[in-house]
Amino acid sequence: MDYMEWYEVIGWFGVAILIVAFGLNSFEIVKPRRLYQLLNIVGAAGVGLSAFMKDAFPATAIEVAWIVIAILAIIRLHFKKP
Repeated sequence: MDYMEWYEVIGWFGVAILIVAFGLNSFEIVKPRRLYQLLNIVGAAGVGLSAFMKDAFPATAIEVAWIVIAILAIIRLHFKKP
């Protein structure tokens, strides 16, 4: 029986988090604010780590971009006037 590597498990959790975040936002359960962006950061980090460990560098790059965009969105939310 083959077992998943630790980074594959983290990658699958990352995928699940990204899908949940997307669904919550798509059905307007959460707005694209901090919680949504934090879910994006955590999910993309998990998928990105798994992709990196598998030498899938294009996939790693898109996850890094996803994280940067989410961080910038949080910063923008922080400085946005109410």
